[in-house]
Amino acid sequence: MTMKKWLKYFEHFYKNKWYVLLLALTVVGSYGFIVTHPTIGIDDTPYAYYFEEGLAAIVGRWVLFLLNKVVHVADFMPFLPDLAAVLIFMAAVTVWCVLIYSIFADAGKEQAIPWYGYFFFGAVFISCPLISEVFTYYLHNGIAIGYLCCGISLCCFREGLSKPEGQQPPKRILPTRRMVASFLASASFLWIALGCYESFMIVWLQGVCLVLLTERFAGIRRSVFRALCMAAGIAVMGIVLRSIMVTLVTAVFGLEYLKEEAVQRSVTEMAGWILQPGAKAEIGMFLKRFLVMYGVFGYAYYPIKIFVLAVAVI
Repeated sequence: MTMKKWLKYFEHFYKNKWYVLLLALTVVGSYGFIVTHPTIGIDDTPYAYYFEEGLAAIVGRWVLFLLNKVVHVADFMPFLPDLAAVLIFMAAVTVWCVLIYSIFADAGKEQAIPWYGYFFFGAVFISCPLISEVFTYYLHNGIAIGYLCCGISLCCFREGLSKPEGQQPPKRILPTRRMVASFLASASFLWIALGCYESFMIVWLQGVCLVLLTERFAGIRRSVFRALCMAAGIAVMGIVLRSIMVTLVTAVFGLEYLKEEAVQRSVTEMAGWILQPGAKAEIGMFLKRFLVMYGVFGYAYYPIKIFVLAVAVI
């Protein structure tokens, strides 16, 4: 019944011809030129180093490395990967719309947001400058897959939450099988997203805040503390699974020799930087770099400017 419910929510969007048409036009306007007029990006030149030799896996981005073992993406093919990434991104945006729609549907307020409200959300999502800029690089496919997996993970997170307050909360203290299965499914999809790009943890955490705030806006009352504890458990499990996967892939494919050539971008490694001698200087440099990247660059760099203004408005 649960799967049927989510499929019904998804049908609400892909059977809406106006939503599909306008979203497709937004995609064409945002990425049509890039897809049909490929250029060489900074990640295009060493793509074989990433996918064949395993640099992508050693830094924790193991999804495309393993995908290359099944579907050979290490060959430079400008059009097909770009097109696939855009189509996956369209699916990802719709999954996020389904996530929001599910909240109002569960609250009995399906008509609270008209279809063009979801289209506006999807159009802004797709055309966001910080995302569209990434599509000049060859590794954009991991970005599209990551957004898709984050959306699915958040849907599983919602499914695993207990019934809202006032709606016959469960008498048992221990989690039900449905909650455990949803918990594991959410952690698994988050794990895949982190295997595409480690910064998807930030996207996922923002998604958790979006879910809880939207539920409150829709009138759904639940224990926020319990929901946050579940989210924290999913996040920890996703990070642990990522570390295990990187270790496993490194051992299976003999990638140990690459450890000296790449920054692994893990939590333990970043903690090691802070705990090293001279950490005060490192922290000072981090704060200076953060100010330059997100403050000074905001005056001249359009994607960062949009990001900073959006944060201020929110």
